[in-house]
Amino acid sequence: MADFYVTKADGTSELFREGKLINSLINAGAKQDVAERIVDEVLACSITGVSTSAIYKTAFRELRRLHRPTAARYSLRRALFDLGPTGFPFEDFIGALYKKMGYKVKVRQIVPGKCITHELDVVASNKEECIAIEAKFHNNLGFKTNVKTALYVQARMVDIFEKRIEDRAHCPVNKPLLLTNTKFTTNAIEYAECVGLNMIGWMYPKGQSLLDLIIKYEVYPITTLTTLSKSQKQSLIRKGIILCADLKENKEAILSLGLSKTHIEEVLQEAYALGKMDYIKQKEA
Repeated sequence: MADFYVTKADGTSELFREGKLINSLINAGAKQDVAERIVDEVLACSITGVSTSAIYKTAFRELRRLHRPTAARYSLRRALFDLGPTGFPFEDFIGALYKKMGYKVKVRQIVPGKCITHELDVVASNKEECIAIEAKFHNNLGFKTNVKTALYVQARMVDIFEKRIEDRAHCPVNKPLLLTNTKFTTNAIEYAECVGLNMIGWMYPKGQSLLDLIIKYEVYPITTLTTLSKSQKQSLIRKGIILCADLKENKEAILSLGLSKTHIEEVLQEAYALGKMDYIKQKEA
């Protein structure tokens, strides 16, 4: 088949790379032959200008039919977007992630600054550091966190640290962090590296990105599950169920959905299966 271009979520175009899609499927847990068969399905119905979203839907549909846990891993980025529409579940998700990483965690904490008071989305501490995490949630697949957000977070942290100096008091917060479920613009990264602002995004920094941390610590949002509808997932989120692990430890929550015994078993089997497979990196089409 002739080469063709795909339209990305941000509106830009790039040449379709068959190997990139195969790798993303394999990294999600698909076997080589399965990944190649799914790519053939994509190629059979794709023309220049097709959106990456359409390619994703085709691949996800085939994965879901073959093996739900693999489809769930493949859908991880979109699952994070489904934690919305508000940012609170994402903050709770980040808190849960840092707990799994061995930190003591508090969410939505009010701390004084030199000029004004600030609400910190997540405060994570251990013996070495106390991290003030500004968790920026977005549910637009094509959105990139830009330098304005980095400037805003840096200014807030400066105000907090100047309060510590002014009072000559010990401030437990000693590390600022901007954490988002999106990618960063080049300017945002350049600014953060210049001023020393720590940032974690979907694919940044390499080896310690949000994707890397989720995979390493096996912290999967409830929205990853393919065996529940969007409304059922939102119902669980309203009950404080943010992680698949929460569901495994709180059977009453799933019973409240009024599902059949067989359906409940399918949901729990998928939740247990997530995280059971080692893989290094996942990239969606």
